[in-house]
Amino acid sequence: FGSTAFAARPTHRVLDGAELLDPRPSNRMAVAVAEGSTHFDFTSLPRSGCWLDEVFAGSDDRLSLWRKDRTQALRQEVQRAMRELGRERNGLDDLATDIAKTRHLQADAAQLHIEGQHLGRAVREAAASAAQRSEAAYQARQCFLQIEEARLAELRDEERVLAE
Repeated sequence: FGSTAFAARPTHRVLDGAELLDPRPSNRMAVAVAEGSTHFDFTSLPRSGCWLDEVFAGSDDRLSLWRKDRTQALRQEVQRAMRELGRERNGLDDLATDIAKTRHLQADAAQLHIEGQHLGRAVREAAASAAQRSEAAYQARQCFLQIEEARLAELRDEERVLAE
Protein backbone atom coordinates (compact mmCIF):
# COMPACT_ATOMS: atom_id res chain seq x y z
CA PHE A 1 0.00 0.00 0.00
CA GLY A 2 1.23 3.44 -0.76
CA SER A 3 1.06 6.35 1.60
CA THR A 4 -1.43 8.18 -0.59
CA ALA A 5 -4.00 5.37 -0.31
CA PHE A 6 -4.29 5.84 3.42
CA ALA A 7 -4.01 9.60 3.42
CA ALA A 8 -6.90 10.02 0.94
CA ARG A 9 -9.24 7.60 2.72
CA PRO A 10 -12.31 9.36 4.15
CA THR A 11 -12.91 9.33 7.89
CA HIS A 12 -16.09 8.98 9.94
CA ARG A 13 -17.68 11.80 11.84
CA VAL A 14 -20.58 11.69 14.24
CA LEU A 15 -23.09 14.53 14.07
CA ASP A 16 -26.15 14.57 16.32
CA GLY A 17 -25.84 10.83 16.93
CA ALA A 18 -25.63 9.95 13.20
CA GLU A 19 -22.40 8.60 11.76
CA LEU A 20 -21.30 10.53 8.67
CA LEU A 21 -18.47 9.93 6.23
CA ASP A 22 -15.99 12.78 6.05
CA PRO A 23 -14.61 13.00 2.49
CA ARG A 24 -11.61 15.00 3.64
CA PRO A 25 -8.39 13.13 4.34
CA SER A 26 -7.60 12.70 7.98
CA ASN A 27 -4.70 14.67 9.42
CA ARG A 28 -4.06 11.89 11.90
CA MET A 29 -3.48 9.45 9.10
CA ALA A 30 -0.76 11.60 7.64
CA VAL A 31 1.13 11.23 10.88
CA ALA A 32 0.58 7.48 10.93
CA VAL A 33 1.79 6.85 7.40
CA ALA A 34 5.41 7.62 6.87
CA GLU A 35 6.53 9.05 3.56
CA GLY A 36 7.71 6.28 1.21
CA SER A 37 6.56 3.54 3.58
CA THR A 38 5.00 0.48 1.93
CA HIS A 39 3.32 -0.89 5.07
CA PHE A 40 0.86 0.68 7.42
CA ASP A 41 2.18 1.01 10.96
CA PHE A 42 -0.69 0.23 13.32
CA THR A 43 1.42 0.78 16.42
CA SER A 44 2.11 4.42 15.62
CA LEU A 45 -1.58 5.37 15.49
CA PRO A 46 -2.75 7.52 18.33
CA ARG A 47 -5.32 5.66 20.47
CA SER A 48 -7.77 8.46 21.04
CA GLY A 49 -9.96 9.45 18.14
CA CYS A 50 -8.40 7.19 15.50
CA TRP A 51 -10.72 6.45 12.58
CA LEU A 52 -9.90 2.74 12.91
CA ASP A 53 -11.13 2.87 16.49
CA GLU A 54 -14.34 4.43 15.20
CA VAL A 55 -14.68 1.80 12.47
CA PHE A 56 -13.95 -1.04 14.85
CA ALA A 57 -16.22 0.46 17.49
CA GLY A 58 -19.02 0.73 14.94
CA SER A 59 -18.34 -2.81 13.80
CA ASP A 60 -18.23 -3.99 17.41
CA ASP A 61 -21.48 -2.18 18.11
CA ARG A 62 -23.14 -3.77 15.08
CA LEU A 63 -21.73 -7.17 16.03
CA SER A 64 -22.91 -6.72 19.61
CA LEU A 65 -26.36 -5.65 18.42
CA TRP A 66 -26.49 -8.60 16.01
CA ARG A 67 -25.48 -10.97 18.80
CA LYS A 68 -28.08 -9.45 21.10
CA ASP A 69 -30.79 -9.72 18.41
CA ARG A 70 -29.73 -13.24 17.51
CA THR A 71 -29.66 -14.29 21.18
CA GLN A 72 -33.09 -12.79 21.71
CA ALA A 73 -34.44 -14.54 18.59
CA LEU A 74 -32.92 -17.84 19.70
CA ARG A 75 -34.32 -17.35 23.21
CA GLN A 76 -37.78 -16.72 21.74
CA GLU A 77 -37.43 -19.78 19.52
CA VAL A 78 -36.42 -21.89 22.51
CA GLN A 79 -39.35 -20.55 24.53
CA ARG A 80 -41.73 -21.29 21.65
CA ALA A 81 -40.28 -24.78 21.31
CA MET A 82 -40.62 -25.31 25.07
CA ARG A 83 -44.27 -24.20 24.97
CA GLU A 84 -44.87 -26.53 22.03
CA LEU A 85 -43.16 -29.38 23.87
CA GLY A 86 -45.30 -28.61 26.92
CA ARG A 87 -48.45 -28.79 24.80
CA GLU A 88 -47.28 -32.03 23.25
CA ARG A 89 -46.43 -33.43 26.68
CA ASN A 90 -49.91 -32.47 27.91
CA GLY A 91 -51.36 -34.17 24.84
CA LEU A 92 -49.30 -37.27 25.57
CA ASP A 93 -50.44 -37.19 29.20
CA ASP A 94 -54.04 -36.95 28.00
CA LEU A 95 -53.48 -39.88 25.65
CA ALA A 96 -51.88 -41.91 28.44
CA THR A 97 -54.88 -41.15 30.66
CA ASP A 98 -57.23 -42.15 27.84
CA ILE A 99 -55.29 -45.39 27.33
CA ALA A 100 -55.51 -46.16 31.06
CA LYS A 101 -59.25 -45.46 31.02
CA THR A 102 -59.64 -47.64 27.91
CA ARG A 103 -57.77 -50.49 29.60
CA HIS A 104 -59.97 -50.09 32.66
CA LEU A 105 -63.08 -50.13 30.46
CA GLN A 106 -61.73 -53.16 28.63
CA ALA A 107 -61.19 -54.98 31.94
CA ASP A 108 -64.70 -54.00 33.04
CA ALA A 109 -66.13 -55.23 29.73
CA ALA A 110 -64.28 -58.54 30.09
CA GLN A 111 -65.62 -58.88 33.64
CA LEU A 112 -69.15 -58.07 32.44
CA HIS A 113 -68.76 -60.64 29.66
CA ILE A 114 -67.76 -63.31 32.19
CA GLU A 115 -70.63 -62.32 34.49
CA GLY A 116 -72.97 -62.36 31.45
CA GLN A 117 -71.84 -65.87 30.63
CA HIS A 118 -72.50 -66.95 34.25
CA LEU A 119 -75.89 -65.26 34.16
CA GLY A 120 -76.72 -66.86 30.81
CA ARG A 121 -75.79 -70.26 32.19
CA ALA A 122 -77.93 -69.62 35.27
CA VAL A 123 -80.87 -68.49 33.12
CA ARG A 124 -80.53 -71.59 30.92
CA GLU A 125 -80.40 -73.79 34.01
CA ALA A 126 -83.41 -72.02 35.51
CA ALA A 127 -85.31 -72.38 32.23
CA ALA A 128 -84.42 -76.09 32.08
CA SER A 129 -85.57 -76.54 35.69
CA ALA A 130 -88.79 -74.67 34.95
CA ALA A 131 -89.35 -76.86 31.90
CA GLN A 132 -88.76 -79.96 34.01
CA ARG A 133 -91.14 -78.70 36.70
CA SER A 134 -93.68 -77.82 34.05
CA GLU A 135 -93.36 -81.29 32.57
CA ALA A 136 -93.67 -82.85 35.99
CA ALA A 137 -96.74 -80.72 36.73
CA TYR A 138 -98.25 -81.71 33.39
CA GLN A 139 -97.59 -85.37 34.10
CA ALA A 140 -99.09 -85.01 37.59
CA ARG A 141 -102.15 -83.30 36.12
CA GLN A 142 -102.56 -86.00 33.56
CA CYS A 143 -102.22 -88.58 36.28
CA PHE A 144 -104.82 -86.77 38.43
CA LEU A 145 -107.15 -86.44 35.44
CA GLN A 146 -106.87 -90.18 34.81
CA ILE A 147 -107.51 -90.91 38.48
CA GLU A 148 -110.49 -88.50 38.45
CA GLU A 149 -111.85 -90.10 35.33
CA ALA A 150 -111.41 -93.55 36.88
CA ARG A 151 -113.13 -92.38 40.08
CA LEU A 152 -115.96 -90.78 38.12
CA ALA A 153 -116.39 -94.05 36.22
CA GLU A 154 -116.46 -95.96 39.51
CA LEU A 155 -118.93 -93.48 40.92
CA ARG A 156 -121.22 -93.87 37.89
CA ASP A 157 -120.97 -97.63 38.21
CA GLU A 158 -121.91 -97.48 41.89
CA GLU A 159 -124.76 -95.05 41.16
CA ARG A 160 -126.04 -97.44 38.53
CA VAL A 161 -125.76 -100.33 40.97
CA LEU A 162 -127.63 -98.34 43.61
CA ALA A 163 -130.17 -97.16 41.12
CA GLU A 164 -130.92 -100.76 40.14
